[in-house]
Amino acid sequence: MVNSQARNILQISLICCIINHSKQRGEGQFARIAVMIRLPAVFSSGALFQQNSTLTLRGTAGGSSVSIRLILDGHTVTEAAASVSDGYFSAEIYTPAASLQPYTLQLFDGDELLLENILFGELWLASGQSNMAFTNAIMPGCNAYLDTLADLPIRIFVQDYPADKDSAEFPRQPSDVLGGSWCDAHNRDLLLAASAVGTAFLKELTGYLNNRIPVGILNAAWGGSNMRAWLPEADVLADPVLSAKFTEFNLFPDEETWNQHESENYHQSYCLYNCKIAPLLGVRIRGIIWYQGETDSAREFERKIYRAYLHCYHSAYAKRFAVDPQAFMMISSLLFHWSYGKSGETRVGTLNQALIDTAVENPNKFAFMPIGDLPPIWSFHFPNHPIHPSNKYDVGFRLALLAESNCYGRDTQRTPAVMHSYKQEGNRLLIRFMHVSSGLHIRGEKLRGLYIAGKDGLYMAARGEIVAPDTLAVYHPCLRNPLHAAYAYSSLEEGVNLFAGEFPVAPFSTQQDKPIKIECKPWLDLHRTSVWVNQPHDGLPDCFYRPIWQPLGGTEICPDRAFTQTDGSLRIAAEGENFGVFVKAYPYNRLDLQNYAALRLHLYNTVNLDAQLEVIYTEGNAVTLPIEKTDVLGDGWDAYAVHLGGLPEGEIERMNFRFVKHGCSLNFVNMESLMLVPKE
Repeated sequence: MVNSQARNILQISLICCIINHSKQRGEGQFARIAVMIRLPAVFSSGALFQQNSTLTLRGTAGGSSVSIRLILDGHTVTEAAASVSDGYFSAEIYTPAASLQPYTLQLFDGDELLLENILFGELWLASGQSNMAFTNAIMPGCNAYLDTLADLPIRIFVQDYPADKDSAEFPRQPSDVLGGSWCDAHNRDLLLAASAVGTAFLKELTGYLNNRIPVGILNAAWGGSNMRAWLPEADVLADPVLSAKFTEFNLFPDEETWNQHESENYHQSYCLYNCKIAPLLGVRIRGIIWYQGETDSAREFERKIYRAYLHCYHSAYAKRFAVDPQAFMMISSLLFHWSYGKSGETRVGTLNQALIDTAVENPNKFAFMPIGDLPPIWSFHFPNHPIHPSNKYDVGFRLALLAESNCYGRDTQRTPAVMHSYKQEGNRLLIRFMHVSSGLHIRGEKLRGLYIAGKDGLYMAARGEIVAPDTLAVYHPCLRNPLHAAYAYSSLEEGVNLFAGEFPVAPFSTQQDKPIKIECKPWLDLHRTSVWVNQPHDGLPDCFYRPIWQPLGGTEICPDRAFTQTDGSLRIAAEGENFGVFVKAYPYNRLDLQNYAALRLHLYNTVNLDAQLEVIYTEGNAVTLPIEKTDVLGDGWDAYAVHLGGLPEGEIERMNFRFVKHGCSLNFVNMESLMLVPKE
């Protein structure tokens, strides 16, 4: 069945074809048909518009004036009129309070255009790049999730893409011709094409509003887009900071080469604003949910000016779309940890820092949500990439929580905790946070993703202790003079777990004057049995959890909570005298043992034990180092160490821990408390 909006679009399209054909033939009998009213697609049946605001209806008409009536149950609620100049008109009407009752908009210029089933409620823009464009259709279990929407009063404007997205040509100036369709909770086909983040945002926000206020989103996103493509040209030119940067980095479009970049056309400055945002002008929105930055994190000059992008974007969109420009929120998801460069470069962390700093400085305009604690699962059998983890419903839910507390009076946490200050105290750094709500806490057995560095700038896995509701002590037992710390900042650092109140703590780095490099060392924490790895095969992404510790031939391994000094060790056992385990290196989890003086560890059941560390390089050569006893700890435990100072340079492929038990019937050891010792 064709709905009324589709009929309007089809009718207008057919009329335009007839008009064009008749003009070519000089057939004036179609002149009266040419006066029919045309509106951008966002003004169509099934729409949801912002309550208690204004709506600027704009379009083309053939008469001298257009009259507009907003009708409820056959009665006119409000009306307006506009004159037509050169075929164009623009008319502003005031919108009523939110209601579940459907309205009708009547436009009349001698011919009548009806927009039916119109709701008024709370409207948001959901924009960004591929993680916002990520649709319900490629979410695991999407149909079951969409079933839970049932009869919720939600509306989504699903915007079209150009016919050939990969080589799309974009308007050089703002244009309103791009189409789209409104859907509700019952239109499964369009819901499947809608943003998964936006859908979850609607579900949570509608529930908070007790399902009595309709909620909608305008879904306008583009995979791989940079932020400057979403900025209006006029606002960039008026911004002295951005205008200078655009000149410095040659970002102003070259008129002669506009749309001459084939599959890269969508990177042109302003092009997505012109194509996808300009068609939405005339509506008002409460705020924006934003999920973008992966593309900009890959380029240094974009990372450096991202804060300026944010300010320009917010100002430009508030001016054009806000109900109240002084209370217009832009709520951003931080980027998920991924690799956009060589080993250890914290590019995503740097861009996340721009989102965090902007929100801290402007809490009434910007908010952000960390997501690094979410599992990095991705839909291998669907057409997406591991930079698009399929945790989108969790992301949308969290963004809605921020909207509720910042825009709708929810008496809960308004922002995640953020580093406020730090200071050195002996061999520790004390990190003090603000906005901690009910206080800092760790979800899990040990704090993950925490690093510390001394004067050499080498970031090592650190220990953390909560010493006050708002203070975290960071230290490394072998580092006497720590200078800097970082948390949740490195690439492929999954499962970070420091919280304050109900939100994860914001990533931080105390070293903001230059980029930092962090190599993850998940094998130092024996509570971690797996690591998230990007290891492509034949150009295809192959990102899954892989085991951290693997047995050598004839060996069995398992976690052991019985024989332990702390709260868990790794049991390494075999039937024969020779046994052992190994750890492989992966991108962003490299075995840079040459940077350290020694590796310390504790071993259990060490009678008649010989131990060695075999370091194997990618070139095929190997170095064998003795693992030597350094102290007796008692209760069967002894301290051991292997000195790393003589290791040659080169890329290490793996390290083997080899053990030999002489004349023993119980051929096993337990291992725990691994620690890399920095050089002096």
